[in-house]
Amino acid sequence: MTRLELIQKIENRKKQINISIENLARLSNLGVRTVNRFFAGDDVKLSTIERITNLLGLDFAGNEVISLKELEKQRA
Repeated sequence: MTRLELIQKIENRKKQINISIENLARLSNLGVRTVNRFFAGDDVKLSTIERITNLLGLDFAGNEVISLKELEKQRA
């Protein structure tokens, strides 16, 4: 899987759970600029990718490890 494919999977998941870049950054303890750089395809640390994917219930390959229903329960 390419970096762009991973970014697309993460972007799709972000849209599915309806979370903004700002909230994603805040909840993953990252800066908004860092999250924007990731989605723009710029180089970021692996720990940044890990924080984003973990928050969205995905693994490094963009595979679902926590279902959308489970994420919704956690958010409630």
